[in-house]
Amino acid sequence: MSPALKERQAGWTRLAALGYVAALVVITLLPTRWPPGARWSGNDEPKLVPFDNLVLELQWAPLGTLGDLFGNVLLFVPLGFLLPLLVPVVRRWWQVLGVGAGVSLAIELYQLAWPGVRKASVNDVLMNALGALLGFVALRLTGHHRGESSRQTLRRR
Repeated sequence: MSPALKERQAGWTRLAALGYVAALVVITLLPTRWPPGARWSGNDEPKLVPFDNLVLELQWAPLGTLGDLFGNVLLFVPLGFLLPLLVPVVRRWWQVLGVGAGVSLAIELYQLAWPGVRKASVNDVLMNALGALLGFVALRLTGHHRGESSRQTLRRR
């Protein structure tokens, strides 16, 4: 791969990371709620017990609960994919998992400041960390973690 092509790819990776960080801030840190103006009814307390009442929540609002769980996973897939490309020393699954969990924990701690608008949950930390790990797995499957294209990876097999 030519140096010019590598630099172009690095530029696109940085641009994608910038867009991802901006989206992550808007989605997780700004005091917004969908639909606009909605508030948590009743219980504003943070959820500190993993998967507590999950079965009950699935019975009450199955689509909303599953959407929340999968949404948290999908939200951190880009982090797991982009992090090793931007920070080459982060090349092990457990490093990506740790960074994903740490970033998610920081977000959830920030959300404690928004009771009634934001609801901190240990489940979010777990699902976000899983998403980062899945993003890392996706990166490994593409072969880009070694600076190869997926075409070169397929030829080698």
